[in-house]
Amino acid sequence: MDEYIKDKKIVKKDIAQIIHVFDTDGVYVPDSAIIEGKTKEFWYTTTSISCKDSQRNRNKQKRNLMDYLLDLQDIKGISYQGYFMSSNLDHALYDIQNLEDELKGEYADEFYAAFLDLEDKFIDFLKTDVVNGVPDSFPSSWRYIKEGVRSLERHTNLHIFFNQNPHWV
Repeated sequence: MDEYIKDKKIVKKDIAQIIHVFDTDGVYVPDSAIIEGKTKEFWYTTTSISCKDSQRNRNKQKRNLMDYLLDLQDIKGISYQGYFMSSNLDHALYDIQNLEDELKGEYADEFYAAFLDLEDKFIDFLKTDVVNGVPDSFPSSWRYIKEGVRSLERHTNLHIFFNQNPHWV
């Protein structure tokens, strides 16, 4: 954050809030949902994560880091709040898990073009296609995503930000 502020010549008072959007990457699933895979890459389904056994610790480390960040109210005096896309941005926005890296830019460009200057349409899209049962309360939404295999399913709580901040749309 310090590097970005310095590079962009932003002064701290110009930052209203830090919004962090996490990929959940299935970090809250029970260990039984993490199965032995053949490659070091993670392979996601809506019910399991496949990976080499040596990579299992990644879930615990990322979960601990996310939980630490979620306990923060501010970073260096700037209001901070974390939201999630589950299991990741590609899954939440395009309903595709395990999107190949070379296609990510193409999908992002198409998505951007579809919602350019149509912020209300984007928020409606989140609510109708991606929220999928997530409660409208910020704390409840995080309790929800931490249950069972929900952090592998297609969900977001980003709609809560827009509900609470309609003036930012």
